[in-house]
Amino acid sequence: MKMNTNQLLVITSDDSAQAISKGMDTISGTEIIRANCDADAIELIMTHSFMLVFVQESLPGITPLKIGTRLANQEHSKVTPMVLITNSSAPLDLFEPLPSLRVDFLPTPLDPILLKAKIKIFFELYQNKISVTQSIDELDHAYEKIMHLQKESLKEQEMRKEMISHSTAFAGQMQSPLKNIQAGAYQLQKARDLPPSLIHGVNHIRNATQQITQITKRISTLAALAPKRLTRLTDAEGVERPCCILYVTGSKDEFDIFRHYIKGALNCSIQQAHTLAQAKEIIISTRQLDLIFSDHQFADGTGFDLLSDPILSKSDTPLIFTLENSQMDMGAQALVKGADNFFIKEKISTRNILSIIWETLEKSKLSKEIRKARERIVLISQKDHLTRLYNRQYFNQTLNIEIGKVIRYQLPLSILIVNFDKFKLLNQTHGYETCDQILITSAALIQSMVRNIDLVCRYGGNEFAIMLPNTSPQGAKILGERILKEISLHNFGIDKNTIHLTVSIGLASPKQTDPLSPPSQGLVKQAMDAVGLAVQQGGNTLQYLPGTKKGKDQTHD
Repeated sequence: MKMNTNQLLVITSDDSAQAISKGMDTISGTEIIRANCDADAIELIMTHSFMLVFVQESLPGITPLKIGTRLANQEHSKVTPMVLITNSSAPLDLFEPLPSLRVDFLPTPLDPILLKAKIKIFFELYQNKISVTQSIDELDHAYEKIMHLQKESLKEQEMRKEMISHSTAFAGQMQSPLKNIQAGAYQLQKARDLPPSLIHGVNHIRNATQQITQITKRISTLAALAPKRLTRLTDAEGVERPCCILYVTGSKDEFDIFRHYIKGALNCSIQQAHTLAQAKEIIISTRQLDLIFSDHQFADGTGFDLLSDPILSKSDTPLIFTLENSQMDMGAQALVKGADNFFIKEKISTRNILSIIWETLEKSKLSKEIRKARERIVLISQKDHLTRLYNRQYFNQTLNIEIGKVIRYQLPLSILIVNFDKFKLLNQTHGYETCDQILITSAALIQSMVRNIDLVCRYGGNEFAIMLPNTSPQGAKILGERILKEISLHNFGIDKNTIHLTVSIGLASPKQTDPLSPPSQGLVKQAMDAVGLAVQQGGNTLQYLPGTKKGKDQTHD
């Protein structure tokens, strides 16, 4: 299946296809593929992934319902929208059987402005779909890497167990023959009639059996024979840097033992924190902390206290819980409370420490990749594709939270709705590309005038919403009047010329003394009503309609 980006399937007359081609002139890298009958269209749908399909209802040999059904049933195209070009109003017989929001229509003759608007909307949706798909693919890839890492770890553990089992069995089997050799050599050495020439050889045999005995003892206690994997960290320029490790333990002896096993085997710098308070200070002050080993008990708290501390979550540093063999059940508790791994002190060795460091850092890296991919998906759903501002859904969600603060803490809150005057006429006169550029410029202008705690969103086609926490109506009015002035004075460039535009602004603010302050939609409606009044009065003005206890509205210019 061909997955080229920005492909359109056009099943229309030549005139309609030409109009669609003109409507695509501002979108680069777009390919139009045409079909003349149902069979050709269905074959293309099965072998291509289209961002949009145009179908003309009146053409002979074309059945829109059949094409729409095929789109909905193909896995790779089930979310591809279809636009029906029709001589009549929206055909209900086509809209009902197909998935909602997947079918749209355009009446003939085609309106170039409306056609271009439809194409632009579907193109933006397609771009968002690609971004979400890429983020999901990143998640899948990260999960696959985690599963592969887990399988390799389990495979390595099984290999270690098997090698240790074989080595121990071999060492056990060697014990009996070695004892026999030692006994025989001892008897030979004690024999009075042994020729002097053989005494030297018997001594060699006894020395060799002692060496073999020592080797078998070492085999019996040998850990895994798997190769060591060294953890290599690099800075932003790709230059290798030391692994920065913090060991939180009140015991100097345990810290010295740990440092003894790891020094020389790993390029690292190791610090000790004796108490919980000291650990927090080091976490806050250390610019790049890669890993934390932590005991459970300190003079001023426990390892669980460290796991639950916001300082650790903010640092995003992986933590390995260190335990004694008798505290194995505490290891599981530590994992539940947020530890990335746990380590048994009795099993300390250079190989084991390197292995657990490598495993923990790899898991932490993959977890961060997954978190970033998820954040990208959330951000895509909250942002407006054109202006890069937050969208209406995010504004309403945040406004509900802020209204909760107003009710609980009696804090002031105001919102502004900014609406361009005569924007529809501007669209018809200069086209959507020009209006899009005006919206982008205006978004940047408004964003430059607000505080960091304020929220600017694109609320509608030509509307911006501004949330002003801890701001009275009087303070919001000052900002609104500044926006009125800046927009009216700004030179918007159009076709090498400049024009001046105006906006109408509505202001709303919940009453702090009213425990039944309006929810977000009620507050937005107040601001919208104020915008409507400003438009009625000719635009380029700000209106405020504060609610009264009797339910009447008051107007303030």
